[in-house]
Amino acid sequence: MLMNRNILLAAFVAFNLAACANTEFVARGHDAATKAFREADALFAAGSYDAAVRAYSEFTRHYPASSLADDAYLRIVDVMLYRPVGSGESSWNALSAARDTLEVLLSKYPRTNRAVEARNMRRVLDAALAARSERDAARDSIAMHMRDSGASATAFAEVRRERDVLRQRI
Repeated sequence: MLMNRNILLAAFVAFNLAACANTEFVARGHDAATKAFREADALFAAGSYDAAVRAYSEFTRHYPASSLADDAYLRIVDVMLYRPVGSGESSWNALSAARDTLEVLLSKYPRTNRAVEARNMRRVLDAALAARSERDAARDSIAMHMRDSGASATAFAEVRRERDVLRQRI
């Protein structure tokens, strides 16, 4: 009986030690995730936008189960929308990339508490990208009409001025 009791006591102690070691490991992992997230935030705040995107992306790869993973995706979107557009780069590309990032967030974390925010941001980006498509289609149509009719650059400039006047009235 004493031997069974000692075995049970030893098993209980071993189980608790293992649980404590696991808790310490999880706590260290959480601390590492929080540290990595804060480092990415510091890069964003310092204006190192490309480095911040890389840091947040690395965070999502290394800590996908973190409670901050969905926030990291939203921060990537924030950086893409906030950073200045570089030479040869289109702001429309940034909008499109931001929308793609929101899609990844919503597919990986559909039940996140930030899903409503992500969906609203996606709607705004969809509207902006749709407006761009309509604008580009109208511009291309006008350009083809002007080219086909043999209109001069002066006539094209006049059409643009009239368009601007109409916009001001609306």
